[in-house]
Amino acid sequence: MGWLKESSVSLRFFGDDLVPEEVTSLLGCDPTVSATKGSTFTTSAGKSKTAQTGMWRLEQERNAPGDIEAQIVGLFARLTNDLKVWQSLTSRFESDLFCGLWLDGFNSGQPLRARTISMISDRSLKVDLDIYGDPEQEID
Repeated sequence: MGWLKESSVSLRFFGDDLVPEEVTSLLGCDPTVSATKGSTFTTSAGKSKTAQTGMWRLEQERNAPGDIEAQIVGLFARLTNDLKVWQSLTSRFESDLFCGLWLDGFNSGQPLRARTISMISDRSLKVDLDIYGDPEQEID
């Protein structure tokens, strides 16, 4: 099995009554992008959009080669360790840890250690994996 070509990790919260400043205050870190429902925000691609719901998103820098383990641990290191804060946020808002995985070949991947899985579980986050195959790779 080969390693990931690239990876990205983002923590995301969504909700109609989400107030980005509250989430920022509770987690102790400014988001990469945030918006209240109905407000206008600029995407990372520079496009202006209207938020269909409130959102708060913190992105880790994209890695090449991919290393989601380091990205997840690095992201959590920037935020509070107070699990009561996490429980409050994840019970009030849709939340996830979004992971984009770009494969280097047909059979690529990366393991996650139990410690990292426990960190995700302790924060009551679901994991959303978007996996992108190599379009040049033929499947027999």
